[in-house]
Amino acid sequence: MKPESQGYKNPNTLSVILVAIDNFDALKELGDDMESFIQKLARDGASLGIYIVTTMTRGAVMRSAVMNNFKEKIAGYNFDESEIRSLIGRTSMTVPEDKKGRALVKLNEIDIMQIYTTSALSR
Repeated sequence: MKPESQGYKNPNTLSVILVAIDNFDALKELGDDMESFIQKLARDGASLGIYIVTTMTRGAVMRSAVMNNFKEKIAGYNFDESEIRSLIGRTSMTVPEDKKGRALVKLNEIDIMQIYTTSALSR
């Protein structure tokens, strides 16, 4: 069997498309047709190998009909605790303000997680 680096493509490999939307708030300004498209893509896309990752500054900017199609949700620190609750749900856990990179994640249950980013080396 030839490796993929030599141009061989495994017929059993499934392709995945990842759609990243940075700031859903700005996308919302494009109108209801765009939001309806995102709703359909979030609802039907996973069965076709299409997944969506989006960020938003306020949870209320996305209609609940759209948000309900996102199965996994992550909420970082927000000044307004109600924003986190509207996204994640009721929980006694909070995102600590003094711990950078902490977030609540909702998969099957609500849990706390740590997010790390790479940083540029000093020059």
